[in-house]
Amino acid sequence: MSRGFELHYDSRRPLQRAEAEDGTIVLVHGRAYYLGEDTDENLSRTKDAAARLADALNDSESAFLECLDLMAGRHLILVVSRTGLWIYHDAVGSRSVYYMAGGGGAASHAHLLASTFGLKPSGVVKASHTWDLSPFTGGKALPPNHRIEVLSGQVERHWPFRPNPWIARSEEDRLVRVQQLWQRQMELVARGVTPLRFALSGGADSRCVLALSLPWMSAIPCFTYGGSPAADDGEDHALNGDVRLVRPLVDLLGLDHRVIYRADKSVRPLTPEESLACDRNSLGVHGRWLLPHYLTNFSEPDLLVVRGNAFEIAQHKWAAPEDTDVVAAVRSRLVKRATATGVQIPKESLADHFDRSLETYLLSSDLHGYLPSDLTHWEYRNGRWASEVYNEIDLAFDTHVPIGARAILEPLLAFSRRQRAESYAFGELINSTVPVLNFFGMSDTRNLYEVARDTRLSAGSLATEHPGPARPAASVVPSAAVTEEPWPMDHPLIVRDPSGREHAVAVPEDMKSWSAYVPLENFIAGTQVHRTVHVCTENGDLFFDMHKTWSGDGKDRSFSYSVTVDDRVVLTLPGAYRVGRIPIAVHDVRCGQRIRLCITVHKARDRLSWQNATRIQLSHLRFDPGGIGGGTPTGTAPCLPDVDSLRDDEGLGTVPMPTTDKMG
Repeated sequence: MSRGFELHYDSRRPLQRAEAEDGTIVLVHGRAYYLGEDTDENLSRTKDAAARLADALNDSESAFLECLDLMAGRHLILVVSRTGLWIYHDAVGSRSVYYMAGGGGAASHAHLLASTFGLKPSGVVKASHTWDLSPFTGGKALPPNHRIEVLSGQVERHWPFRPNPWIARSEEDRLVRVQQLWQRQMELVARGVTPLRFALSGGADSRCVLALSLPWMSAIPCFTYGGSPAADDGEDHALNGDVRLVRPLVDLLGLDHRVIYRADKSVRPLTPEESLACDRNSLGVHGRWLLPHYLTNFSEPDLLVVRGNAFEIAQHKWAAPEDTDVVAAVRSRLVKRATATGVQIPKESLADHFDRSLETYLLSSDLHGYLPSDLTHWEYRNGRWASEVYNEIDLAFDTHVPIGARAILEPLLAFSRRQRAESYAFGELINSTVPVLNFFGMSDTRNLYEVARDTRLSAGSLATEHPGPARPAASVVPSAAVTEEPWPMDHPLIVRDPSGREHAVAVPEDMKSWSAYVPLENFIAGTQVHRTVHVCTENGDLFFDMHKTWSGDGKDRSFSYSVTVDDRVVLTLPGAYRVGRIPIAVHDVRCGQRIRLCITVHKARDRLSWQNATRIQLSHLRFDPGGIGGGTPTGTAPCLPDVDSLRDDEGLGTVPMPTTDKMG
C-alpha cells in the first residue's frame, strides 16, 4: 500500500477503494453503511462508503470526520496518504484493532499481531478489561473514537471534535433523527445479499431494535436461546426467562422465530480446529457453548446477525445522575470494576494504569461537554470487552449493531442524565413506532399492567391485612398503628464495607420513599447494607411485609436479602426472587433484641439499574407479645415455596441461591 506496508484481509468481506484528489487512498474493509441524505435517489447505489469518504477528504478534514459519523456497520477504514497510514474503527469499535506500540504494524486480533511480529506474553490477566493493554509485550488495543498511524504507532483522538449539536434541539427532533437514520440503515442492510437473522431477547434494548426495525422483520428470521423446554429451576430456568418473555411478542407480531436450547444434544461439538480458531480470535471465553448451536441451526456459509448491543453507550450506566462526574469518580469506578473482574498488570497497580489511561486519552480534559463517564463506557467497556465477544462469535456469523453510528448516538446522548439512566428515549422510540411493545415485560416476566399493579401494592393502596397467625392478644408496635402505608423507618440506613467499617448513608430525596437499598457507589462484593426494623420491648413475634419491585427469575446472584436478630441471620431471600408482597415473620424474639433487614452484595455492579433493583419497602409492621421468649429466634416467609422444608437444624429459614449466571 505505502512505504512497504501490505494489507492481508478476509476476501469474504468487501474491500472498497477510492482515491481523493491529492492521491490519498481510502480503503474500507467490512460492512459500512452511509446514513447521510442523497440528493440523487440512485446515488447510494453508485457510491460506496470509500468513495463518500474520499469526496469528503476533498473538502476538508472536518467534512471527513462528519462523514465518519454517518457511517454505520462493522468495518475498518484505512487512509493512506503521503504523511502516514491511518486506521479508524467503526463508531463503537465492534472490529477490534491491535497495533505495535512502537509502530510498524497492526492487526485485527491480538494473537494475530503476536504471531506476525513474534511478541512475547506480557503477563497481563484479563486484558480485555483494561483500557488498551494486550496479553503481549509491545502490543496495544485501539479504543473507539481514536485513530492510529501505523508507521509511528501514534494514537490520536478524533471524536468528539465539536459540542453535541443536539443539546439545543427538542426531544421530538432528537427522536425523529434517530428514527430516520435507523430506517435508512435498515433499508441498506436489508438490500444486501447476505442472509439476515435477529437475536431477540427479553430485554429493553432488543425490544427497541425490534420496534425500530419491524417493517423489515417479516423477512428476517429471529432466534432466542434458552435452557431446556422442560426446565423449571437452576440455570436452564434462568435461560428460559427470555423464551417466556418473547413468546407473546412472537405470537402478536407473527415473527419467524426459533428457540435454540442449550439442552439440545443433537448439535455437533466444535472441532479441534474450530476451538483453536476461537482461542486465536478472542481474548476470553464468553458464550462459546452457543457456537455449536449456531453452527448447527444456521447452515448458511455467510450470515449477518442483528443484535441489540451498545445501547449502554447512550444510557449513562457508569455514573448515577447525582454524581459530580469528575475524573476521580470515573477512576474509582474503573478500578473497582477491574479489581472485581480479576485484572492483573505486572509491576503496575490498577490505579496507576487507569490514571495514565485517563490522561492519555484526554478524559481529564473538557471534551466539548461530553461526560467522562459516558466516554469511558463507550471506549473502555464496549470498545474492549464487546469487540472480543464479537471476535468469538465470528466463527458462526458476522455481527451488525444498528445503534453503532455516532450520528445516532449523538441525539441520544443529548438527553438529560436522569432520562438516559432510566432509558427514557428508548421507551419513547418504542412508543412512537410500535407502542404495544412497551406493554410486555422487559427483563421482567410481568407486563405493564402487572408492573402498575405491583407498584400500587408496594405503595400500600391495594394491600390487604397481614395473614399472620391469630393471637388472642395482639398489640401494635408502640407509637404506630398497623397501616397500609410504607413503614416510616426511624433508624438510619447503614453501610458496612467488606472490611467491617460502618457508616450511615445520606439518602437522597428521590430514594427516601424506600425502606432500604444498596447505593450504587457501595455495590462491591462483601458490602452489607442494613436498617433496624424494630427493637423489641417485650418477648413475642414480629410480622411485616416486604415489597419487591424487581425479579431476575432466579438467574442472578448479585445480592440477597436477610433478616437478622442481634446480627444472627434467621431468614435469607435471593435478590432475584419474585416481585410483589412477601410476608415476613420473626418468631421467639426477646425483649431488647434488635431486628434488622440486610442486603448483602455478592457481585460488584456498576449500573444505576442495580441500585434500583435492590429497593424494597416495608409495611404492615406488627408485634404480637406472648411466650417467655426463651427459644432461638427463627424467620419464615409463608409465600415462599416449601420454605419450612428448607429450614436447617437451627431453625434458619432459607431459599437456596442460584448457582450459575446466565451465559452468552
